[in-house]
Amino acid sequence: MAPHKLPTLYNLCLRTIVHKAEHWLPKEPLNRYDYHPSPFDSLPTALAQDLLEAYERINGMPTLTKYWQEQARWRMFITCKIMKIIITEYMDKNTLIHISNSCHNLKHLEIRNVEETLQYLKIISPCLSTLIVLDLHMSTVSNVALKYIRDHCGNLKVLRLKSCYVTDRAVASLKRVNTLVELDLSETEVTHSGLAQILKRNPQIQILHHLEVVRALNKMHKKLWKKRTYLHTIPSLPRYQLRELGFNCNKETQYDLPVTITTCPFLERVSVEFDVRTASPAALRPLSSLRHIKELHVLCVSSFIGPVPADAGRGGNASNSSSNSLQTHVPVTVFEGSILPTIQVRGHQITAITLEGVSGVDLKLLESSCPSLFSLGLYYNSYIKTNQDDHKLMFPRLRRLAFGSGGSGSEGKCEDFTAARLEMLLSSVKSLEELSLSGSPLYSDSLFVRVFAANQFLNLRRLELEHCNVSQQVVEWFLGGNCNNNAPDGGRISQCQSLSEVSVCGHWVHEQAAAALSFILKEKLDVRLEAYVFTFAKVKKRTVRFKQYVNFIG
Repeated sequence: MAPHKLPTLYNLCLRTIVHKAEHWLPKEPLNRYDYHPSPFDSLPTALAQDLLEAYERINGMPTLTKYWQEQARWRMFITCKIMKIIITEYMDKNTLIHISNSCHNLKHLEIRNVEETLQYLKIISPCLSTLIVLDLHMSTVSNVALKYIRDHCGNLKVLRLKSCYVTDRAVASLKRVNTLVELDLSETEVTHSGLAQILKRNPQIQILHHLEVVRALNKMHKKLWKKRTYLHTIPSLPRYQLRELGFNCNKETQYDLPVTITTCPFLERVSVEFDVRTASPAALRPLSSLRHIKELHVLCVSSFIGPVPADAGRGGNASNSSSNSLQTHVPVTVFEGSILPTIQVRGHQITAITLEGVSGVDLKLLESSCPSLFSLGLYYNSYIKTNQDDHKLMFPRLRRLAFGSGGSGSEGKCEDFTAARLEMLLSSVKSLEELSLSGSPLYSDSLFVRVFAANQFLNLRRLELEHCNVSQQVVEWFLGGNCNNNAPDGGRISQCQSLSEVSVCGHWVHEQAAAALSFILKEKLDVRLEAYVFTFAKVKKRTVRFKQYVNFIG
């Protein structure tokens, strides 16, 4: 049997077992609160986990609207080999007790949308001692619950509290948790004061997700910064173990970055929301001193409403007078002022770059400075033209490419990034595993067919199309992987044997995604199709983009 058909056969076997779950249930009624062995207890760990996830993918998670017999069918797949499980607000006490009695080697626990986390944790307390990852999403987490986690999760390394109701008083309970390596507090009520207490009491944390980390570090060491002391000459200055950093760069925070860089010398991944209206174009220049940086992600936003300040884009009262003089007389773009210094010094070690809304991007400099890029994201930027535009761009090690154009030119055309240049970029990457194309007038059936007819992306496993002009017919030909199917312009789409995920988004989701789903089911392709639309919500004066799924999962 061909190797690329083995995953299809494996998934077919999983689906067959799930659909015949009724056959495995005991004939006599079960006592709800007694533990009964599962017929799948003797399966290998990986197979047992795949069976549970296949059941949830096909039938969904148990809800209050389902009968007890259906929940019993789901519990049958929860065996002693399960290492990851999801608990929701719909889980009754019987189900929680079954998890507590069965899962004695649980590594990853996720709890979603519950009003009080503590009562769920107490019921499944026998499972907590082996936990490595605890993910609490959209739930209420009190200081008592965090103390319970601290006392009962002795091996916990990752704690995710994203979008949970948690305050500074609650996180004060997370002190001296020596095993904790990653903590996610994004989109919570925790302020920079709470973050400062966490860093002070847990200096071993390597990943702390929150946009106020820079402000917290500056608050902790503001006396040194006010005196303009040479920070690198102070031997007693703390050195934190943070590997990731995400922050908002604006008029108030742009001068806090040197303190962060000095106190966190091991940073590897940096994500920035850059306010182009108030921050200096050279505000991110200190990032070039990070010796271990591997990933750089910059999103340019404009959160300032009203007249532009006189010193906007000129560095304000920065200490470097020569830089101020340059910015006053010669306009400096964000790419030239903040990104170029970093890639020129550290480009040889950078493996991932994402630029969104950045002005003056020079792809030739990016290509020459970063020969080891594995991931490249380019969204809605403006690009400069060089004398070597006709020279083919080469990113030989690229595995993930995400491209989106705003089409800012006349009549919706992108004047600084033509269709020919996009085709050249796509044709230069031969070993892609993920490809994401966001809406642009550049995309057309002919361009899509030419690129995939001339290049065989044999390793491509995920294709994402957002607001693209590619027709449903071309998508079907592409998914079919049949080289004998001719495209409308006479071309042929090459076969992508590894493709397993297709994601579509846009105003045509209901029309074309539904047709693509029907095609997948008809041809029995082993492809997971996602179709969703974007909605927007205001969260603490910030616009957040959410994915709303439209139940097109095959």
